[in-house]
This record gives sequence, structure tokens and C-alpha cells, in this order.
Amino acid sequence: QGQREIRFKKRLYTSFNVDLKKVRLREPLPMLTSMPSIYNRAKVSEECFEALQRLGEIRHSNRMSEANVLQMFPNAAMVTSIESKYGESISMEDILGVKPKKKIRSWERVDTGPVVEEEVVEDKKKEIVRLKGPTDDKNPEFDAYLKTRTSKDFLAE
Repeated sequence: QGQREIRFKKRLYTSFNVDLKKVRLREPLPMLTSMPSIYNRAKVSEECFEALQRLGEIRHSNRMSEANVLQMFPNAAMVTSIESKYGESISMEDILGVKPKKKIRSWERVDTGPVVEEEVVEDKKKEIVRLKGPTDDKNPEFDAYLKTRTSKDFLAE
């Protein structure tokens, strides 16, 4: 059951267009608001500090109408300042709300030797088609050269 009596006369976040602004913080909000460094104006701007304080107060308020009347919502510039100071990139899990299925890429496949026809992987995974033979990545002559090589002292010259 929502609080239908709440009305907002002014839009605070029109600069973010019609989409929701998603900000992922590097640290949890309670941890950020309890850090002593947020009071240092040389490290944290007043706008960013005010936004952190307002969001902390919203977390402790019981009603949305209380947050509205007390003007606890940070403005768009404040949200942007928090994002630039304490934000990190948003993953697909954050956007979709679920972990995306892991895709097996060609360079992540396990090399099991030369295979010309299709190889069916157990456990209901995708079929892996291998068209090339394994790559020879061993060079014993070069390894022996590296062991006997003497490095040149360019500073002494």
C-alpha cells in the first residue's frame, strides 16, 4: 500500500532525462556517511557532503512524506557529485537485477588436442566446434639461448 497523498510540485532530476539515474557506490552509504574524511572540505565538496547527509537521512526516515516535507532529496548536481567522487561503473547485474549468463568465448575454451568434428561438452553446455589444430608454443632452442644469454651493461659503456 503506497502513500498516495505525496505530490512533488517540482521535478528535481530533469537533467537526467526520463531514465532513472543509477549510481553504484564503491562503499555502502552508511560507511560513507560515517567516514571522518567527508567533513574535510579539501577532500569532499560541500555539495557532495550535503548529498551524502541527505541520503543518509532518507534511509532513516519512516515515511516518504516526511522526506518530502523536510526536503531530504538531493538535487541533480549533488547526485552527480556523489557519482564522480564515490561512484563506480554499473554492471549488467545492476541494470538487469540478475546475474547475466556467462558466455564461453573462443579464447576461454580448454584445449584438448586436435579436433576436426564437433565436440559435445557434457553438463548441457554449448557445442564447441574446433576447426584448427593445437598451436605449438614450445621453442627449446630459444629457451636454451635465454639461459646462456648475457645482458649488455649499457651504463658502463
